Amino acid sequence: MDALLILTGIVLTLVAWVWLASLAWRQSVGVFVLALLLPWLTLFLRGFKLLPRLLLVMGLVAAGSGLYLLQRDQPERFAALISGQWMATPEASVQGQMLGQVFNPERVYWQGQTLIFEERSGERLRRALSLEFSQVPMLLEDSLIERLPGDQGGWPELVLQWHAGALEAPGLRRIADEYSLSLQFIPDPGQQSAQVRIHLHLPVSHATWLNGEATLVPVPDWLRQLGQKARQPAPEPATTELAQPARQAMADRSWQPFSVLGLVDEPDPFLGQPLRLTTWSGRVYEGRLREVSESRRLVLALPQGPNQVDLHFHPLDVRSLEVLSSP
Repeated sequence: MDALLILTGIVLTLVAWVWLASLAWRQSVGVFVLALLLPWLTLFLRGFKLLPRLLLVMGLVAAGSGLYLLQRDQPERFAALISGQWMATPEASVQGQMLGQVFNPERVYWQGQTLIFEERSGERLRRALSLEFSQVPMLLEDSLIERLPGDQGGWPELVLQWHAGALEAPGLRRIADEYSLSLQFIPDPGQQSAQVRIHLHLPVSHATWLNGEATLVPVPDWLRQLGQKARQPAPEPATTELAQPARQAMADRSWQPFSVLGLVDEPDPFLGQPLRLTTWSGRVYEGRLREVSESRRLVLALPQGPNQVDLHFHPLDVRSLEVLSSP
């Protein structure tokens, strides 16, 4: 709707402009120059027909309404339009799955207190994944947000939306907690945009994950304020330990560094074996290798009380990997 209003407004304004300029040509050179350079001033002058001036008013109102709707609903496209960046930015590289279906959002933006990833087909929304921070604004006090199953404190609510087609009702699912999230905002020096890095994995029953990096335009106010401050120190490494019997069994064994790519290429000898994995954010995880997925991600099984949690790690997110040596 906003694009249609803007296009209609431009067409009506151009038609009225040419019409008013042709009428002014018959009067005098001064009036012609005025109508050519400042056509809206002809609304207050005599000697011009009502219809072209009415077209000019309609065109300005339509274009203004379209710009207002664009700024309200799609602020990143409005900022790109005003700055002259009319072509789609190629930096966005986010991919994943939503409920078992391929999810490749091409639009990432911040609205209110919500980060939204959208996949569209033309003007029709196909799938959207939103992270709502309205109930946990304290998480926005840092540009790095990390949550793991079992963590204490508030969680951003995760909202999944999908539209299968005109004959089916839209779908909606909300997940309050117990998923794995690593979300980092990196403002550019000019504060005009920011890079967003996300690694999101839901429990297996949801068949949903999202990884990648995208450009966020414009920069949210809270992130703009953080951009002027020194980044807070990273939290102390949180180590998820194995169960007590497993720790006792490994007491006489030592950890040895191992190649991440070597493990990805030949995982079979290490399936079910204890691993210690350290990410670039400083977190340390100890668990057993369950598998290397088809997308070449390490799946680490960690005990969580009476249950088990599977965490997925991209090889590029792993700073170091260690295996237990033989006793």
